[in-house]
Amino acid sequence: MKLFTVLSGEHPTLPAAEVRAILEAESMPYREVEEFPCLLKFEASRKALEAVKLRAAYSRLCGMEIFSCKAEAGEILERCRETSFEDFISPGESFAVRVRRICGAEKVEKPLELEREIGAMIWRRVKGVKVDLKRPEKLFIGLTLKNGDFLFGVSLWQIPFKDFSARKPARKPFSHPSTLQPKFARCMVNLSRVKRGGVLYDPFCGAGTILVEAGLIGVKPLGGDLQTGMVMGARENLLHYRAGSPLLMVADALHPPVRLVDAIATDPPYGRSASTAGRRFEELLEGFLNASAEILSDGGFLCMASPLEAGVPAMAESLGFKTVEKHAIHIHRSLTRLVVVLRLK
Repeated sequence: MKLFTVLSGEHPTLPAAEVRAILEAESMPYREVEEFPCLLKFEASRKALEAVKLRAAYSRLCGMEIFSCKAEAGEILERCRETSFEDFISPGESFAVRVRRICGAEKVEKPLELEREIGAMIWRRVKGVKVDLKRPEKLFIGLTLKNGDFLFGVSLWQIPFKDFSARKPARKPFSHPSTLQPKFARCMVNLSRVKRGGVLYDPFCGAGTILVEAGLIGVKPLGGDLQTGMVMGARENLLHYRAGSPLLMVADALHPPVRLVDAIATDPPYGRSASTAGRRFEELLEGFLNASAEILSDGGFLCMASPLEAGVPAMAESLGFKTVEKHAIHIHRSLTRLVVVLRLK
C-alpha cells in the first residue's frame, strides 16, 4: 500500500526520524519511497499506519496515496479522470476535497476551484455519495510539495493536537522549570524504539513527562530520581493521566537498582534549575552511560538529550556505544540541545 505522512515542520529531521523509529519498534516492514520537506512517502501495510497513529507526536496526518503528478491543474484533473474513485469511497458515504500546500510550497492555481471540480467528478462518478464539508467520512486531500509535485490521496487519520496540549507543563498536576514538552518527550520515547509492552527506563525522571508519554502508548514506565519530591510528583502525573502502572524509585542513575530494561530515554539534569547532586556534568554523563551499558538489553536503544557542547556521541562511543542518529535543536542563544540515539556495539 502506498502511504504518506504529513510531518510537523517543528524540526527539519525529528518528525521523519520518529516515523521510521516507530515502524522499526513495532517490527513493521516498510520501504521508504521518498522524503520531502514535511512529508514522507513509504510503502507498508495499513497496520503500520495504525502504529504511527497511536505513537507519533510530530505527524499531522496519514493517508493512502492515489496518484502523484506535477502541481498543474490540467494534469491533476486528467489524473482524476483516470482514477477509479469507487475503490476509495462507497455509496452512501460523505466526503470532502481539500487542496493544500505544505512547508512553504507554492499554491496550485485556483485551489478552491480545483477542489470543487474534483469534488464534482467524485460525486458524478460514485452514485449515492454526499458532500459534507464539516465532518466528512472520507477526506480526499491534495498536497502541493516544495519541489513542484502534487500528491493526491485519501486521509486515513489526523492527530488530535488537543491531547498533547492537555499535557503541557502548565496543565500538569506537578511541574518543574525543566519539565519537557509532551510532544518532545513522546518523540524521545519513539526514538528509543521501545516496543509496546516493553520496559522503558528514565533514570532522571524529574516530573515524569517521558514516563507519562511511554505509558500512554502501552509501554511499561520505570523511573528513578535522586530527589524524593520529584519521584512523588512524577507519580502524581502518571496517575493523573492514567499512564499505566508506574514503578518509581528514589535512586541514583549512576547506580541503578535495575537489572535489565528494554530501552532508555532520558533528559539528564543540566542548567541552573537542575540538580546534579554536586557532580560535574561530564562525570554525571560518563557514569550514567557506563551504568546504562550494564542494564540495557541486547539490541536495546538509548535516547538522550544533552547540550551540544557536552560531546555525548564521542563520549558514548569511547564507552562501547554506537551512535545511531543525532538531531540538533536550537533552544536559545546559549543552548543547542542534541538528541542522540545510541546502541551498544
